[in-house]
Amino acid sequence: MSFCKNCGNQLLEQAALCTACGESVYDDRSYTHHTQSKEEEASWKSEKAMAILCYLFFPIPMFSGEYKKSNFVRFHLNQALGVVILTTILWVLRYIIIVTLTAFFKYGIFWSTIGPLLGLFALLNLIPIIYASIGTFNAANAKMKKLPLFGNIKIFH
Repeated sequence: MSFCKNCGNQLLEQAALCTACGESVYDDRSYTHHTQSKEEEASWKSEKAMAILCYLFFPIPMFSGEYKKSNFVRFHLNQALGVVILTTILWVLRYIIIVTLTAFFKYGIFWSTIGPLLGLFALLNLIPIIYASIGTFNAANAKMKKLPLFGNIKIFH
């Protein structure tokens, strides 16, 4: 019987992650030392790779069904879909503001006002990139840390 080094929760047999806090049972340097077989090591590396793919191109883990087999992949797929939702909201908001401002200022008198707003939205579009980078980093380090603001989104159960 083993316990999580982070929160003290009792770990399931041959678990790679703590079910309570998401902390990795193994650090990358010692994982091969603790595994029972090459198959388990390959499975764990596959899960990490699939979790990273969630942020880079989420349809692959979603349509392959990998999230059904692994809580780790499912967690990161939900986080990645939160990033996609945030990106969509920002794009729609940007479109509405551009169309509205263009309608109000269609004669070109106030285009100097629209330029700085577009620059602001360009900076806002960096937010999903930052979120995806944090999620990818967490997946690569075998962590299940929720992303701020929308970390509780659970589309896939």
